[in-house]
Amino acid sequence: MAWCGVTVRGEARSGQLYSSLAHMEALFTFDQLVGDLVMRLPGHLDTANSYLQSYQSVVVDQSRGQEVKGNPLHVYALIKRLVLYWPDLSNTITAYIDRGMLSAAREVRDRAAETVMPVEGDLHGAALALSRLQQVYRLPIGSIMGGTLAGVTSAIRLNVDDCVRVANSTLDQGMYSYALVWYRHCLVHAHRTHATATTTTLINHLITTTEQEHNRLWKPNNVQYFKAPLSPENNDQVPLDSTYGQMCRGEHTPVGELSRLRCYVSHRNAASLRLRPVRMEQLHHNPELYIFYDIISSSEIELIKNVSRVLLCLEGIKP
Repeated sequence: MAWCGVTVRGEARSGQLYSSLAHMEALFTFDQLVGDLVMRLPGHLDTANSYLQSYQSVVVDQSRGQEVKGNPLHVYALIKRLVLYWPDLSNTITAYIDRGMLSAAREVRDRAAETVMPVEGDLHGAALALSRLQQVYRLPIGSIMGGTLAGVTSAIRLNVDDCVRVANSTLDQGMYSYALVWYRHCLVHAHRTHATATTTTLINHLITTTEQEHNRLWKPNNVQYFKAPLSPENNDQVPLDSTYGQMCRGEHTPVGELSRLRCYVSHRNAASLRLRPVRMEQLHHNPELYIFYDIISSSEIELIKNVSRVLLCLEGIKP
């Protein structure tokens, strides 16, 4: 079956939203309503405090003039709030409405009924997105944990649980080498923050089982694994890089190939484009990579987003 992010007859349906810009915009708008509300709830409410502590990073970064909606760390933190903290907070808000208190709570409840809420799979996907950023751009995990991406430091701080979640999501994709790098950093962070013995034992177990699985499935020259099977003598290997990652970082364009890359116009054998051919820039030969310029206007982009928003559906097999 396929989970579709649509609203039917006023009922909010859950869908995989972490990669949908249109739905993420709606979630950030809803999150602001909730954040404004929890600031007015009594401080002794644990359900409100958990949400508020996470939401404070939004308040701080917005006060600094930083972009929030386009920051992958804020996307992850938002989905985490709505998946882990919103369900209990929603029950608290309902209780206040039943007592006739806080009319703003009714607005939040009504907006929640119209909003497509994220589910556990979205949290997994948002964590995986952080892992992929680290893989492709070779970012220091410590910097990501400390809220820094592309040289910009946000107010978000990832904890040990977040680190393990990213590592688990990476392992689920079969990226054993990168998963181990994350798990090992999680262990260091757990010791540094004086995590419980249960937490460190769990992470050690995950490291051991992942190392065993890595060696059992190991294949040479494969980015899923280290360069060689792991052993006590070579346990500190660096994950292999990929051509895709090198291209994204602008590091994989041989000098000979640069001379063969070009910009040109083409009608692509389409009659409708003969009078106004498409402007193209070739970035790479193998794999082929192009940029097409001025093929759609800003107003057309907004129209497509608005029309497709209610049709958003996770790829899969429909019943």
